Amino acid sequence: MINGVQGAGRPDTLLKINPKGAMWRSIFIPGWGQLYNRKPLKGILLFGAESYFIYNFIHYNRIYGYVKTTKETLGIDAWISLTEEQKKAQILAITDHELSLNSWRPREKRNKYGWWCVGTYIFCLMDAIVDAHLINFPPDAVELSAEPTMLKLTINIGL
Repeated sequence: MINGVQGAGRPDTLLKINPKGAMWRSIFIPGWGQLYNRKPLKGILLFGAESYFIYNFIHYNRIYGYVKTTKETLGIDAWISLTEEQKKAQILAITDHELSLNSWRPREKRNKYGWWCVGTYIFCLMDAIVDAHLINFPPDAVELSAEPTMLKLTINIGL
């Protein structure tokens, strides 16, 4: 206590951040664990990335549904014999959905965004846990130095 004020001018070095709390928050909403760890920019960016991947996964899954319905209606043999333009025309005629140039190959794009979604979710969860464990680690306690003439890397951790 300095003049009746606890830690006047000094940052609180004993923040009460529970790694399990960060983990559970990140499990429920990606980015919430980062907000809990007092890293709002990182939390907002991860939440935005996860939202983007989920949106695109749903979008391309819906488009894949149109393609699948058209394949089932025409039959697989008739579908295979069509050119790309004919396939797009048949999808428009059967499902009343016009494929844009960007939405062709929707199954592959759906799967790609699904994997990005899973990867971002796992990264977000692990990052929240690690940040919670390292919240009280002094930021200036690690010193890295390298000598260009020798193949030597020195790491000093002063706690």
